[in-house]
Amino acid sequence: FRVGENGERLIEQRKNDTALYSHRIEFIAETLSGKDIRELERLGTALLVKRESPPLDELTLATKIVELKPHVPQDMAICALREVANIEGKAKSINLIPT
Repeated sequence: FRVGENGERLIEQRKNDTALYSHRIEFIAETLSGKDIRELERLGTALLVKRESPPLDELTLATKIVELKPHVPQDMAICALREVANIEGKAKSINLIPT
């Protein structure tokens, strides 16, 4: 793939934004690039449930994931919650998200 003329203009216009977010984009790409669509669905749902719910225990959050995605087994929902926590911890450790 190549960036076309319009893309080059957009990059130039938004270069401050690109610089601001490049480390975050690289982190996300490196962290998620090897995941298949099922893993990404579980992680995305785990992140959504975790952020939209008041602080709840892991089992309750996993139950909410299964309610939203009945095809996701509860043990896989728990694994997704733990992986999201791990990803957030790494992102915090390198100052990509606030602690």
